[in-house]
Amino acid sequence: MPLDEVLVALLGTSGVGWKLDADALGLAPAPAVHTRDAAETALRRALAAAPEHPRAQAVRVWLANFDFTTGRTREAAKGYQQLIDTAPELPEVVYAVYNIGLSELRTGELRAARSRFVDLVDRAPRSRWADYGWWWAGRTNLDTGDTAAARKAFRSALSGRTREVSSAAAMGVCVCELLDGTDERARAVLEDARVAPREAHMALWEALEDLLRFRTTPTESRRAVLLKALHGSDDARALGPGGAYLAGRVYRDLGMPDKMLALYDKATESTRGPLAMRMTFDAAAWCDLSERVGPARQRYLAVAATDPKGLGPQAELRLAAMALRAGDPDECLRRCRGLAARSGVDRSEVLALMGRGYEVKRNYRLAAECFAGRVPAE
Repeated sequence: MPLDEVLVALLGTSGVGWKLDADALGLAPAPAVHTRDAAETALRRALAAAPEHPRAQAVRVWLANFDFTTGRTREAAKGYQQLIDTAPELPEVVYAVYNIGLSELRTGELRAARSRFVDLVDRAPRSRWADYGWWWAGRTNLDTGDTAAARKAFRSALSGRTREVSSAAAMGVCVCELLDGTDERARAVLEDARVAPREAHMALWEALEDLLRFRTTPTESRRAVLLKALHGSDDARALGPGGAYLAGRVYRDLGMPDKMLALYDKATESTRGPLAMRMTFDAAAWCDLSERVGPARQRYLAVAATDPKGLGPQAELRLAAMALRAGDPDECLRRCRGLAARSGVDRSEVLALMGRGYEVKRNYRLAAECFAGRVPAE
C-alpha cells in the first residue's frame, strides 16, 4: 500500500495531518474537511481496494447517492443503472431502481421515471418500497397533467401500510379531484384519511381543507385564512408542479392573477413537461388579457417552440391573433396557414381569424373563402 494511504489510514481518524519533506515527516492538526466529501473519498478508496467485498454493491449505491445529492444527476443515474444491469438479483437493486427514478424525474424524463417506479412495485410487492413506488408513479403522472392515472396510482399508495405515504397519497388524490372540479370527492378523501405528524404534511393538509371550506362558503374571513394557509404550505409545492398549478389557479380565482403569474414563472424555472407548458400558457394568456404584449408573446413563443404536439398550436393561434391586433395581418396569415392542417386546434377558429386577416388586407374574396370553411389558394 502506498505510504500516503498508510498515513491517512493511521492518522486520518485522529484529526492529525502529515507532510513528508525529503526524509522528514511532519505532523500537525489536519485541516477541516467536509464530512460528506471525506466519506465519499473513503468509500471510493474502499471500493477500489476491495471491489469484490460483499458490501461493494451497497457502496456503489451510496456513491451514486453522493452524485445525486450534489447535483451530478446523470452520473448518479449511470451508477444506479450499472448496478441494475450487472447484479439485478441483489437486495440493493431496489434502492438503485428507486433512486434512478428520482434522478429521471429531476431531469424531466417523466415517462422513464414512471416506468422505474412501477418496476419498483413489481420488485418489492406489498412492502414500503411498493408504497413509495405507487406514490411516485402518481406524482409523475400528476406532473404530466394526467389526473386520472395519477389518482389511480395515489389510491394504490393510499391503501399501503406506510403512514407518511398514505398521508401524502391522500393529498395527492385530493389535488387531482380539485383540479378536476370534483370538490365533494376531494372532501371525502380528507375525511377518510389521516395526516402524518410531519410539518409539511400538516401545512398542506390545512391548506386543502381551508380551500374546500372557502369554496363551500366564500367569505372574506375564510379567504384570509386560505391565503395564510397557502403561504404556510409553500403554495403546495410539496406535490410538485401539480400542487403549484392548483395554487396558481386558486390565486387566479381569488382575483390575484399577478400572484399566479409569479408562481408559475418560478415553478417553470425548474420544471419540465406538459404541466410546465400548461403553466407557461396560462401565464401567457393572463398577460395577453391584461395587454402585456411583450411578456405574453415571449411565453406563447416558448410554448409554440417546445410543445408542438400539445399546447403549441394553441399558442400559435394566440400569436396570430396578437399579430392581427398589432396591425400585422401578414404574420397573422402566415401563422394561420401553418395551423390550417395541424391538429390540436379548432380549424374553424383558424379560418375565422384568417378571414379577418384578409379583411384587413381588403382581400374580401379570400376572406369569404375562409368564412365559408375553406383555406384559400393565393
